[in-house]
Amino acid sequence: MMNSEDRPFSKHYYEQRECAFCSELFYAHHGHQRYCPEKFGKKDYCKYKQKSMLTEKRLADRVVELANTGMSVRQETPLEKNKQVLLLIMGTERQKTVSCALLDYHGFDIKYYDTRIPINGVTNFLTHIGNFSLELIKQEGTILTFKIIRKWT
Repeated sequence: MMNSEDRPFSKHYYEQRECAFCSELFYAHHGHQRYCPEKFGKKDYCKYKQKSMLTEKRLADRVVELANTGMSVRQETPLEKNKQVLLLIMGTERQKTVSCALLDYHGFDIKYYDTRIPINGVTNFLTHIGNFSLELIKQEGTILTFKIIRKWT
C-alpha cells in the first residue's frame, strides 16, 4: 500500500501544469484540475471563462445551422413587423388607402410606431413608421380607413 507521500496528488506533491484557458503554469491540487485555481483575485476564473466561451460557441454554431436551413434566427420586433407589413401592402405604390381589416389581416399593430404628430387638434394623428406615414381619414362603426404615404429617401 502507498503512503501519502508516494501518491501522485497528495498534499505534499503538486504537479505543474499549463492552464487550458490562459496557458499559464500553475500547480494542480488534484488529478482533474485543468485550469488555474485563481486569477485576477477570482476563484476558478479561467474555468468559468472557458465554459462561457464554449456555451457561446455552441449557440453561435446553432444559429449558423438554423440560418443554413432557412429559418429566421433573429426575433422580429413589433415595429419591424409593422414596417414589413406596410412594405407588403404598399408594393411599389407611393400612396394607398386601406381599411384596418387589411392591416389586421397581416398582423399590423398600431401601438408600435416611430413618432406620432397631432393634426387637427388632439384626436387625429399622423403616425410615422419607418418610411411610411399613416393618417386616419374616416371611421364607419368599427372600421377605420387609413391613408398610407411612402416617403422616398
